[in-house]
Amino acid sequence: MERVRSGAERKQTKRCREAVRMEKKVQIKGPSGAEVDRLREENATLRKRLESVCKDHEASQARERLLKQVTDNMFDMVCMVDVAGNLQYASPSHREMLGYDLGAVLGQSILSAVHPEDHERASKAFKQGVATRVHTQIEFRFRHADGHYVWVDVRGNNYYDAAGKVTGTILTSRDITERKRAEEALALREEELKQKSRHLEELNTALNVLLRHRDEDRAELEKRIVAHMRELVLPYLERLKGTSLDEFQQAYLDVLERNLANVLSPFLKRLSAHLSKLTPKELLCANLIREGKKTSEIARMMKITPGAVELHRNHIRTKLGIKGVKANLQSYLLSLS
Repeated sequence: MERVRSGAERKQTKRCREAVRMEKKVQIKGPSGAEVDRLREENATLRKRLESVCKDHEASQARERLLKQVTDNMFDMVCMVDVAGNLQYASPSHREMLGYDLGAVLGQSILSAVHPEDHERASKAFKQGVATRVHTQIEFRFRHADGHYVWVDVRGNNYYDAAGKVTGTILTSRDITERKRAEEALALREEELKQKSRHLEELNTALNVLLRHRDEDRAELEKRIVAHMRELVLPYLERLKGTSLDEFQQAYLDVLERNLANVLSPFLKRLSAHLSKLTPKELLCANLIREGKKTSEIARMMKITPGAVELHRNHIRTKLGIKGVKANLQSYLLSLS
């Protein structure tokens, strides 16, 4: 396949054509009769056979030239090896792919240039393909003429002699180096992502532990505060309730008692974010409004003017985010409980 038509083949074709031309010129002389007719028929038959042989020979040469053109222009490398793996033919693309001069590698084992880490696997696949007559696709590294290695995808098909015996293998190889590099880069990236994911899982586990401990500590602290209030505060409130108090003192005591009760209620938890914005006087005013006290009553109890109470109302609305909204302030404060 590597060679073009040899001189011997050209001479053979020329002889065939010349024989046909000469045979046409031959005139059989002699007496007429059955013998002459028979000889003429045999001569005509031979002439047709000779013409057919010449045509078949030319067709075979044409197919060989076409096949050579195909292999010469393939990007993939096509090579033929004997049953021992020794190179018998390689398409011109082998030079571009692997950098070798064909004359320098003909007759050598193709396995000799396989990467040491891939040699056993490639050798086993080739031998099994010859023995079982079924070649599997395989990928391995092949040494380039300059010393670096090229990843190739190799597929094989055996060829046989007239008796059906395997005499060699046709191998088709494709350079997959860029694909392998991309796969390696992707695998590396995936491993990095897995490591980051494991790290995030560890951080998440640690954070959950910290949050659980924080919640446990907060729950314990709340229990202590409630216990201290019940032991140290509520008993004294009960004593105060049994003493003589004026109207304002009784009102303050009621507010204090309710606020202490709200420490355990949803009201204080939901209002806590807003309460941090209120001043002590605004907080007291908000509690009195929630209790349903009128402006005049709040003014007397806080010892301020009604105008100051209205000013506190406006500030409370602003800080609670309901200024300009048609909502009853007392109802809004009660909705937080």
